[in-house]
Amino acid sequence: MPTHPTVPHVSIPFTALAERILDGIKSGVDRQWYYSKELLRIKPEYLLTVSVADKLMRGLDIHTRIALEETTGDIVFAIRMSTLGFRDYFSHQTLWSGRRGKVDILLSRTTATSGFKLSELCVIELKNLDPSKVEIVKDIDRLVAFLLLQPAGSPMNVGYLAFPSTTAWKERLEAVASERAPIGIDVIVVDESVVTGEDPEDGIPAFHANVLALSRTRA
Repeated sequence: MPTHPTVPHVSIPFTALAERILDGIKSGVDRQWYYSKELLRIKPEYLLTVSVADKLMRGLDIHTRIALEETTGDIVFAIRMSTLGFRDYFSHQTLWSGRRGKVDILLSRTTATSGFKLSELCVIELKNLDPSKVEIVKDIDRLVAFLLLQPAGSPMNVGYLAFPSTTAWKERLEAVASERAPIGIDVIVVDESVVTGEDPEDGIPAFHANVLALSRTRA
């Protein structure tokens, strides 16, 4: 595994988090082919989500919580409440400009001194094999909206988008993300080429696991 760059503001080092996401994608692709051979009807993207969440859970401490399919409304509330506090929450309403719905994985963390406020929050979006550019742009735009919601003191400083692909996506993903991300948002993409050795009839012989990190630039 190559050494990955470091994203600021995250207690779990980017190297470890990226490797867990990459491992989850590899495990999810294996599960997809296994279940498809057994003729089970399960959404492929859900299998990726469960596989990545399983890898992320390993080694987390008691202060870190992982949730699947959390609503954007709950995340917006958590960011605002953690940033503003209960007293100022209702007098400083900020319009949510992002797409509504549910995110795939939410990591949140509190500390012994933070009380109900989150000290850290991280959104991870996943896409199935070979997503379209339109799908990728939608998730990038929503991650950017989360990052810009409360610039000062927000517990969310980084968000991730990950997916498997049959062709190399690293340069294209960097270009698309850089085009969508405004000044103040850093873009990092890591990928891993995976050779499974499977026969095309039994699985996918090779694929790329891709992870995009969008983080707020350290002041």
